[in-house]
Amino acid sequence: MAAVDGLSARFVPKDPETPLKPFDINEYAALLVKVQETVDSLNQLTRSVNETGAPLITNTLEAFNDAAEQRVDHIFWRLFQLLAATGVIILLLLVVSRRQKQTKNECVQP
Repeated sequence: MAAVDGLSARFVPKDPETPLKPFDINEYAALLVKVQETVDSLNQLTRSVNETGAPLITNTLEAFNDAAEQRVDHIFWRLFQLLAATGVIILLLLVVSRRQKQTKNECVQP
């Protein structure tokens, strides 16, 4: 019961002798003007960030793409060189093997 009394005491109206402040539309109008100024400032900031940030991001992405393309080209040419070298080595091994067989056959046949 004491807890309910404590809760209800919060909602007891204040002394009726203190006059309540009358509703003033001018205060709300001034608040709305300040809110509008804040929104305008935020919009201007957003435009500024878009104008300055977009070229920076675009330049960064272009540099990244160029670097990635160069790496892919480098890797492609290195793999091509590796395959070419492997093919040359295989051809050399085949030629050496064939010459050894020919030399062996010449030595065996009198």
